Amino acid sequence: MKTQKKLIRLMKEKAKVIQEITGIDYYFVKEDEKDILEWEDGIAEMVWIEIKRNVFEQMANGLSSDVCPYCIKQSLLFLGLSKCVACEYGSRHGFCYQIGSDFNKIISNKKLSISRFLTNDWYKKIINNIEKEV
Repeated sequence: MKTQKKLIRLMKEKAKVIQEITGIDYYFVKEDEKDILEWEDGIAEMVWIEIKRNVFEQMANGLSSDVCPYCIKQSLLFLGLSKCVACEYGSRHGFCYQIGSDFNKIISNKKLSISRFLTNDWYKKIINNIEKEV
């Protein structure tokens, strides 16, 4: 499985949990999927490796930048806040730090305690399942 597909699968799994709990269906949309499919193989591979490292070594969970393919990609390419300005996800959904962005709407939703559903164990399970599909 191409690494871009792994990243897409991870994002779709997160989106499924968010939609099941809150009814919010805009966390990961077709345009986001198209963006990731266009990423260079080397960049996608570095992003996937970093997500795995963050999950298995740093115990990342929730919707933090440690498990966001877009944040990690931008961190690899840019330094500082300029990384957010160039983010494809941010340009479509609003930048994560902006009040009213899709990200802020999701994390402030009373029905969703993100870390309760997107736990570190959940990420480990999803990543292991994705890796088995190779």
